[in-house]
Amino acid sequence: QLNDKNLVFQEAKNDTANFKVASLKKYVVKLDSLQLKQVQSYLKKLIGSDFDSTKKTMIHLYRKNGKKINEDASYDKYWSWIQTNSKKYQAFLIGNQYSAVKENKENHILYDSENFFETIFFNKSVFEINHILIKPSGDIYVFYGRDEILYVLDSAVD
Repeated sequence: QLNDKNLVFQEAKNDTANFKVASLKKYVVKLDSLQLKQVQSYLKKLIGSDFDSTKKTMIHLYRKNGKKINEDASYDKYWSWIQTNSKKYQAFLIGNQYSAVKENKENHILYDSENFFETIFFNKSVFEINHILIKPSGDIYVFYGRDEILYVLDSAVD
């Protein structure tokens, strides 16, 4: 029997039916050293000199350029926590290839023109927003469909 506390539900529909999709709220993936190097290399290319591979990295992925990414970019409580813990954590809001997100590095908003994270972690996700926490050890926490980035942060911090 599934435990509803570990699942997130979202309505979905296709041409013939409406249905609910259930996904785990969080799961952990362990990358080997080569995979971790590839992910970190891509982050360095995408983010530039602001990326620090010794920190835990929160990535929030958006499939649409809507008001949500701008709200999250100005979410004072979230960014205050990231700033207070900046020796251990860094965070970025990233639009995927199809989102039409406008890059604004001052607000931590980036554009993934190669769809790297979408392809590797979220190619089967039906959600508009997904999240990952990348640890320097190679552990990756994957979160599906949470709209609240502070909730994701609380669930990722250990």
